[in-house]
Amino acid sequence: MKLLSFKVENYKSFNNEQGVSFNFDEHNANAIFGPNGSGKTNFFDALDFFKRFILHSTHFSDMGILYQPFALKIGNDQKPMRFTAEFSYGEMIFFYTFAIGKEKVQDEVLKAGFLDSRRKALTTVFSRKSIRNGAYDEAGFTKELLKTTRDNSLVLTRAFEVNNKIATMVFNFLIHLNIISRNQFISQTAYRIIGNPEYKQKVLEFLKASDLFIQDISVDQYPTPRKEDIDVIAGQEEDLSPVSKMNYQATTTHFIRDENGMVVAASRFDLVSQESTGTKRIFALASPILEVLDSGGVLYIDEFETALHPQECRFLVSLFNSKNNPRNAQLIINTHCGAIMDQLGDKNCFLFGKNQLEETIIGTIPSEARNVALEKKYNRGDFGAVPRVEVIK
Repeated sequence: MKLLSFKVENYKSFNNEQGVSFNFDEHNANAIFGPNGSGKTNFFDALDFFKRFILHSTHFSDMGILYQPFALKIGNDQKPMRFTAEFSYGEMIFFYTFAIGKEKVQDEVLKAGFLDSRRKALTTVFSRKSIRNGAYDEAGFTKELLKTTRDNSLVLTRAFEVNNKIATMVFNFLIHLNIISRNQFISQTAYRIIGNPEYKQKVLEFLKASDLFIQDISVDQYPTPRKEDIDVIAGQEEDLSPVSKMNYQATTTHFIRDENGMVVAASRFDLVSQESTGTKRIFALASPILEVLDSGGVLYIDEFETALHPQECRFLVSLFNSKNNPRNAQLIINTHCGAIMDQLGDKNCFLFGKNQLEETIIGTIPSEARNVALEKKYNRGDFGAVPRVEVIK
């Protein structure tokens, strides 16, 4: 499965439609660059909203739609937000778009086809505006289904609730679309270590490969929830997992050595209070990265380089190279780490910036760059999408 493209319109810093068509080669990774405030996180938020609204749109009746249009142009608060994705799942390829205003869904279209015939036009599975004519009955998208779908909900969500086969495939893709913010808690990794020595060994090898001096790791759990570990958003049942119902204490083991450098004992450190911010960051990333490498899917990480050395960033990206990634898991990152530009190449890097109207504009590295010294050229400002900093006098 792959996220092939994603586009957004009239959402946060996006005015006119902007999007990314992801590149696929041996790296299985794409990186988004741009200065602070350029819209990288807004793009991340847009995909997160796309996923969560599809999964839970029928649960939003009491809280309304989270409507966040582009605020810097008169009249945009009367226009719908639009989200569009193209993705593959199994042998199928899907195109899905929906537009929503303050109170209701204004448009919704799902198309599908087979991967081996991608160049041909996809077949419309349903169009919300024309379901009533009976054209999509064979696929299970009937006028009766539309009648049971509220104006502020998606037909696709309702179809999944009645076990529609095509909707189920889309939902299976979304379940394997992992969207991870910089606030990913260490609890997820800790929870999975409990009672699973094989997984613990994978995490330990992951930490050691990141050039950390940790020799062992252990986790204790307590039946007392920590408020900061509970990330509950209305209508998101999957967030109410065992991870949020326990308190975890992870400890690392380091060697104690004598004056000759010989190991004579071991000492245990509390991960939260005694290890570095970078170590905690790598521990937190272990769970989503190991999971997607093991099962396949898509992993999107915002502020990827937070607390990480450029060499550690390069190492983590290298894990998605085809030789280390038998299930061809896909990595997408928002980052400022230019060190991975030359690692990935120009076709796998995307540039976010803003125009004079403060609209996010998405671009690519010019083809004439030819993958030579990309980081140097980017930092020099050759491609744009860098901060405009001035010396304060």
